[in-house]
Amino acid sequence: MTRKICYTLALLVGILSTAMPLAWAQDSAEKSATEKSTTERGPSSIYPQQSEMTPPVELRRISVPITLKLAADSRAVYEAIGKQAGISVLFDPDYTPRPISVDLNDVSLLDALKIVAFEAKTFWRPVTSSSIFVAADSLSKRRDLEQQVIKTFYLPNLTQPTDLQDIVNTMRAILQVDRVQPLFSHNTIVVRGTPDQIALSEKLIDDFDKARKKLGEYRVEFKISELEGEKKLNSRLYSLRVEPHVTGRLRAGSRVPVQSGSASPEKGAEKGAEFQYLDVGQNIDCTVGSESEHTVGLSISVEISNVTPREKAGSDNAAPYIQGQPTIQQVKTEARATVELGKPTIIISSDDPSSNHTFQIEVTATRVRENE
Repeated sequence: MTRKICYTLALLVGILSTAMPLAWAQDSAEKSATEKSTTERGPSSIYPQQSEMTPPVELRRISVPITLKLAADSRAVYEAIGKQAGISVLFDPDYTPRPISVDLNDVSLLDALKIVAFEAKTFWRPVTSSSIFVAADSLSKRRDLEQQVIKTFYLPNLTQPTDLQDIVNTMRAILQVDRVQPLFSHNTIVVRGTPDQIALSEKLIDDFDKARKKLGEYRVEFKISELEGEKKLNSRLYSLRVEPHVTGRLRAGSRVPVQSGSASPEKGAEKGAEFQYLDVGQNIDCTVGSESEHTVGLSISVEISNVTPREKAGSDNAAPYIQGQPTIQQVKTEARATVELGKPTIIISSDDPSSNHTFQIEVTATRVRENE
């Protein structure tokens, strides 16, 4: 009986010692297969790829010229160029080589790769500083494989939200950059695209900024004349330097206090009075709304005011006088006009209803040069 039990135990130990390594091997194989499958599928789609989070990879500078005369399939041509330049060439598993013929004579590595890519209908992207990845040139492959770069452009010189929107629309229509977001509150554009798209976007924004500087600012001179019939009584000259689409303002004169609240008995007549101040003199607002090579469109508002002197008591024209309430004489006009650059133009002529005088406003607009 004892011998039978010992024999049975020995048999069980032998079976277990054989089965357990097989189970461990099966688990290890399944784990390895799972890891391999995950590696082949690439990173999870819920996380951004590492290439989106780091600066774009660039090939190292290679000074060795490429000389190659070869008629073969495109894979062999790429590999021959890579061998001369000392770089590795990787290929998309879906890529099917096609026969091409190249004749390169002392060209740079980048030029050689451009020529082969054009002939083979492929595109390439650097993977490291010494290796490239080649795939068929199609929209889907470019979308899946091309590097993505995020860059923020700050445009402090823009003055109107429409300018920022115009740049964004141009980038979408001309450069086909779909992932672009304007931030109007910060005069900023955030762009996501390929390195080539980012470079073209930078060139576009730089050209736009240079164009604004070329047109530059304007010097608008106002000559305000007061006439009595044909006789000129006086003339005053004012000058504004105005940016396009920005309202320039000039205030020349004095601020006159006008009582706006009565004094309280507790504070006394002088301490309790409340005043507001009016700008009396010449108030000029000017906006450059449109531009061309020889003309400029202006929106102008001019207000000419002064304090009417108190008439002597008993005079027929004497106005009732109230302490703290001066009488303001005012002429206000608004106009829109297109004037020729450098040519004086009378844009406003207004009669003063309280006198026989006429106010005449002459405008001269000139473009300010960059060195002024």
